[in-house]
Amino acid sequence: MTDGAPAIPQPLAALVEAARYRDYFECLGVGREASTTEVRDAYRRRVEELDAFSPLAGLSDELADAIADARQVIEDAFEVLSDPDARLEYRRAQ
Repeated sequence: MTDGAPAIPQPLAALVEAARYRDYFECLGVGREASTTEVRDAYRRRVEELDAFSPLAGLSDELADAIADARQVIEDAFEVLSDPDARLEYRRAQ
């Protein structure tokens, strides 16, 4: 960190790592047997967490990219895990 840019905060780094891993259950922080309601609630919590980091995005391109990447994967995870048929297909593919 010699360029003076702030490090990615640990909670955001954890979201980014889950996004890189691409495990939708881990990304949303739910178990494999989570209900649709639990998936929705977890999605909302993740979005709120990302929104808390958004003011930091202006400080660093790295932070802005990390937030955008994590948001995209969280949205993808919600789309798949909130649909029972898509979730079943996702679980079978793992």
